[in-house]
Amino acid sequence: MKEKTEKNRLLTLFLVFFKVGLFTIGGGLAMIPLYRQEFSEKRDWLTDEEMVDIIAMTQSLPGVMAINSAAFVGYRIGKVPGAVIAALGALLPSVIIILAVGIVYAGVFQNEFVIRAFRGVQCALAAMIIASGIKMIKNTIKSRFAAVVAICAGIWIFFDSTAIIYVIIAAAAAGAVYFGIRKKDKPASGSKDGEAEP
Repeated sequence: MKEKTEKNRLLTLFLVFFKVGLFTIGGGLAMIPLYRQEFSEKRDWLTDEEMVDIIAMTQSLPGVMAINSAAFVGYRIGKVPGAVIAALGALLPSVIIILAVGIVYAGVFQNEFVIRAFRGVQCALAAMIIASGIKMIKNTIKSRFAAVVAICAGIWIFFDSTAIIYVIIAAAAAGAVYFGIRKKDKPASGSKDGEAEP
């Protein structure tokens, strides 16, 4: 029974990541709404806080965000087999689509209708990313410190989109210092780490 449950879980991982990979148009950030729907809302495998952690980690590591995040989530759910299955599921749709596009590229992507359709898809993806971002902000920005870090990071990335790794390092350092100081002050103030500030 346990072996059957494990196989079902791995199959589910593969199918979920295959679906996410199939409908992720526009890069790694376009996966966020689908990840949130599949792993936070439908299956309760990840919280919004864990989603933010995974996005931060996969953005700061070398390699493709889709494969990194798939392997990370897959490992959490099913250890090494889960990581391999999830990464394979995320990778296969891209390979299949790229092969198909390579075969028909010259004829299809010079078509004015196709060009206009993809412009519409880009607008929809931007809206999906913004909507998911707002939902995650509501669940993760719970203190003035978190709000200040988020605003500073947003401004920094707005003016220098190549600085993501430096933003993550700076935010990690700020968090370590801030919560380290709060921990030292805890006996005197009676406050708890992670508690929302007034």
